[in-house]
Amino acid sequence: MDRRGLRIATWNVLILNEPASKNLLSEELRKNKVSIAGLTETRLTGSGEERIGNSDSLLWSGGSSRRNGVGLALNSLTRKALLLYEAVSDRLMKARFGHKHGKMTVIICYAPTNDSDDATKEDFYSALSRCLATVPPHDITVLLSDFNATVRDDMGLWRGTVGPLSPDPLNDNGLRLLELCRSHDLYIANTYFQRKTSHQYTWYSNDGRTKKMIDYIIISKRWRSLVKNCRTYRSAELGNADHRLVCADLRLRLHAQRSKRKPVAADIGKLKEPDTCQKYSIEISNRFEALGSLNSSEDLWKHFKLQTCEAAQLVLGKRSYPKKSWLTNETLQVIEQRRKARLLGDMTTYRRLNGVLDRLIHRDKTQFVARIADEIELASKEKDMGSLFKHFRDLTENKTPTLGPVLSRDGALLSDEGSSCVNVDFFISHNSRSNVSRARAFGERGILSKKAKEFASVMVVAFNPRLSNFFVLTTAAASTTVIAASTSCNFDGDYSAFAGDYCDYGCLSSLLRLLLLRTVTIPTCN
Repeated sequence: MDRRGLRIATWNVLILNEPASKNLLSEELRKNKVSIAGLTETRLTGSGEERIGNSDSLLWSGGSSRRNGVGLALNSLTRKALLLYEAVSDRLMKARFGHKHGKMTVIICYAPTNDSDDATKEDFYSALSRCLATVPPHDITVLLSDFNATVRDDMGLWRGTVGPLSPDPLNDNGLRLLELCRSHDLYIANTYFQRKTSHQYTWYSNDGRTKKMIDYIIISKRWRSLVKNCRTYRSAELGNADHRLVCADLRLRLHAQRSKRKPVAADIGKLKEPDTCQKYSIEISNRFEALGSLNSSEDLWKHFKLQTCEAAQLVLGKRSYPKKSWLTNETLQVIEQRRKARLLGDMTTYRRLNGVLDRLIHRDKTQFVARIADEIELASKEKDMGSLFKHFRDLTENKTPTLGPVLSRDGALLSDEGSSCVNVDFFISHNSRSNVSRARAFGERGILSKKAKEFASVMVVAFNPRLSNFFVLTTAAASTTVIAASTSCNFDGDYSAFAGDYCDYGCLSSLLRLLLLRTVTIPTCN
């Protein structure tokens, strides 16, 4: 959230499931100072969120196959302003942000091509109209899109919706888009800023000669004064994408949501060094001399915790989380050479470097995995469990559990303030092993509304060995609700196996603590 304003963008990335594509995307957006980027044709399945690059976030919405797909890339500061998002379909996605004076709703759209049949087009534009109808009237509405449409106003019929700077003739998709914009009081920002032709076109064919403006940033007419600039940035490079990055600068500052400050983690790895370990022992001993003057157990605990953390911060310092790219300098140089060849129009060299780049990325990935495998083997021999699991996470960083929306029996998204219960039989049968932790992760990440956060943040699966039943305990507002608690299950005492069946392994310790209690108090259902 730059003090000078907010830069938003739309980009058809062609594909995002290739090796290194997500990290390269993060780097390109950082270079172009983009805070919010709507991504189309991502070809990612399902829906969820994951971290890309050093600190950016990628949210996506896709289908069951690797076709279409939309996504939203956010930098670390913008992610804090995200209130909620909804994965509508493999062509639509909606997110809502808080800003200094209210809220902003961003919709990512990927429309069918102009050659698609009318039924497919009607389905898409009907779904988009329904999505726009749910936007609160006081929100700033922004569409980041690839509409596969060319627009123009030759007769002056669409004044106020499309500007005078449209380089292409109107087609069928363009007519549908203009009708949609007029009915929802929107205007197409690309067509209102005087730029040279190379900064207007957003798509180039493989022959290097055919070019069109089909990617648009569309904003509510009421807020058109917020837009300072809108143009195409040809230098952005990502894989074999034939679309260019389209950016708009807004006079707007987002407002980060308040959250509890997380305790700073100390770099406990330094305790392996004898000098550091001795220094920490002396520091902590000096601080604990005052414990004898405290009588209350609560005061003793507070003093113990405070002095231990302060000594760790002073001697050990803050733990850092460096995340180095596994791409070598040779590969990065080839990427720059390919970028220059494309900008100069040297398509022969550009196509040759495509094959070279693919081979180099595959080589770098193989070397990275082999290096991590050697480090895992070494950590295992030395019984260094911290390093061992760290390297395992490095290998599986792009395979985090998918975070999907929590749905009710009728398929409605449970993200509004009235969502305080869910049918557990449906919930468990329609979700994977991590069903409960998925809901908890939504609460922890602040995607659901305030009341739904309270509902999801303490959702746990607890097993009662005496009753041979499992219960889903939830807290909604100030009351505790028990939902669907009568499913019998055969249990032979293997707590870890049960945990693996009903929640992911990150929740295992919490589950075992509940199991050690041996009993579960059943409140009355309201």
